[in-house]
Amino acid sequence: ANLDANNFEAWMNFGTMVSGFRGYEDAKRAFTRAVELNPRNYDAHLGLGAALRGLNQFDEAVAEYNKAKGIDANRPEAYFNLALINHNYRGGAENVLNDAKTQYQMFVTKAGRNARFAETVTSVTRRCNLERARRGKRLRGIECAVERRFLFEQAPRYAGGVGEGQRGGAFAHCDH
Repeated sequence: ANLDANNFEAWMNFGTMVSGFRGYEDAKRAFTRAVELNPRNYDAHLGLGAALRGLNQFDEAVAEYNKAKGIDANRPEAYFNLALINHNYRGGAENVLNDAKTQYQMFVTKAGRNARFAETVTSVTRRCNLERARRGKRLRGIECAVERRFLFEQAPRYAGGVGEGQRGGAFAHCDH
């Protein structure tokens, strides 16, 4: 694509568009240019992190999500993405799962305080609590992953996801 080399919004829009089609190499290039143009933009770092995750470049993705947290520690999306990487792609070791749990709990706390996410947090919390009560047991393994996936899919699609608003988050009831 021929984009104005100095148009931040054009690079952000292009990166977002090609990410939607899993064009992660092009997205990486676009978000890298966006970060060069505006290194203090949370969404540019979040987009670059997502593109890197799509390319299985997890260490680099983690670095971008951490940069986003450094720009605005009150936004929840970077915490969610860090939890996903630690749980889904680096999972297995207890310390990695504990890191994922901590990141997810931070995400839940911050998402519950964010007006853009609050309604979804409340709705998903209610659904998850009802499901747990119906089953009368702690969720294990795949059930926990399915619950988290439901949380993510209920979120606004722009730059992140939403978690449940219950204290302790979705990992609190998982047996790993």
